[in-house]
Amino acid sequence: ENEINIYGITQSGDNGQGAFIEYAFDNNIATMWTVSTLHENGGAWGIIDLGFARDIKDAYIAFGVGKERVHTFDIYVSNDGVNFELVNADYKSSGTTLELEKFEVNARGRYVKIVGKGNNVAGKEQWNNYTEIVFTENR
Repeated sequence: ENEINIYGITQSGDNGQGAFIEYAFDNNIATMWTVSTLHENGGAWGIIDLGFARDIKDAYIAFGVGKERVHTFDIYVSNDGVNFELVNADYKSSGTTLELEKFEVNARGRYVKIVGKGNNVAGKEQWNNYTEIVFTENR
């Protein structure tokens, strides 16, 4: 599998303390993008521009507090960055690791939208914590 280069990223928001989406693409597992499902800009979402339409095989995602929280999220793809098609709803992390976890995508598109749905910890369930996000393609 080959990692896909990222050409641009847009976030709905962050935690108000500087945990921006760029941190999920910096190859540093010690940094993270943190965003609430209650964010005023339409919830917890990030749009990733892959430069041109790709055959996306998998998403590899590492989650902050990943040994304690099961995070739930959806993945969408688009060719124009406006009209998104759902690939899969309710992906779930294992809740057992801080390392990258593999999620099958098997879809074609230029843009990928990740919509965070929070985690399973009462009182903190609105938070989505992504330390690293990587997409791969078949070549």
